[in-house]
Amino acid sequence: MTPIRTVLVGLLLATTTTAADKTTADRKGLDFFESKIRPVLVRHCYQCHSAKAAANKMLKGGLQVDTRSGIRKGGETGIRRVQTLSGNDVWNALQRRKWSPDLMSRALSRADVIKGITLVDARTQDLAAPGVLKSIVPEPQAVLFEYRDGLKATLLLLDGAVGNFTAAVRLDRRDQVLSTKFLLPPEPNVAYSACLAHHIENMIVTGRPGYPVERTLLVSGLLEAAHDSRVDGHRPQLTPQLAIRYHAPRQSHYCRT
Repeated sequence: MTPIRTVLVGLLLATTTTAADKTTADRKGLDFFESKIRPVLVRHCYQCHSAKAAANKMLKGGLQVDTRSGIRKGGETGIRRVQTLSGNDVWNALQRRKWSPDLMSRALSRADVIKGITLVDARTQDLAAPGVLKSIVPEPQAVLFEYRDGLKATLLLLDGAVGNFTAAVRLDRRDQVLSTKFLLPPEPNVAYSACLAHHIENMIVTGRPGYPVERTLLVSGLLEAAHDSRVDGHRPQLTPQLAIRYHAPRQSHYCRT
C-alpha cells in the first residue's frame, strides 16, 4: 500500500510525515505466522476474505487475506504507537520536523475562521511563519501516532489560532498535495446527534450497521491511548489492541438533510 502523508488543522491538526519503514520477515517470523496467524485466518476470515470467497461471489470489503498481494491491497491497517505532547514540547517537535511544516502551512491555508490578531483588528497573519502559532496558542496539544504499515501522523489542537478542521494530503508517488476543509453543521443547531441517531435507527430496521464498527474502535482506541500517554508522562504507548484492518465503504457518510 502506498503511504499517504496527511495534515489536519483547526482546533485539531493532524500531520502525517514519513513513508513506511521497510522490513523483511526472517525465518522465525515466518514460522510464527504459519503456526499462529494463518490458522486463525483460515478459521475466521477465509470464508469472506479469500480467493475462494471471491470466486463464489461472497467476498466482503474487497479484502483477501489468503495471499500477500491481497493483504497489502490498501485499506486500514491499524495503529501501532501513540504519544501525546503538551506546551513547549509541541513547538520543539515542530522545530525538529516531527511533522511536515509544508503540509501544516497548506492545511492552515484552508481555514476561514482565523483567530489571534485577525480576530482583534482584522490584520492578516501568516500562521505558518516562525513563531506566530507559539505567540497566539497558549496551550498547544499534539498526538503523534504511527500506523502499522509505517505511516506516521500527528494530531494537533491549536485553540487560539484557527476554528476549523482542515486537512492536507501528500501522495507519495506523484508528490501531489491535496488540501481541504471539513464542512461541519452550523451552530447553534449542531446536528451530530441527529446523524448518529439516523444510523442507529437504520441499524435497528435493517440489522446492519450504517458504517464500519472498526472505525469507531480505532478512533476511541486512539483517544484512550492519547490520554494514557498524557497521564504516563507523555511516554509513547504501544497499541497492539488497535491492529484493526478494514476497507472503508465507497459511499460517503457525509450527513445530508
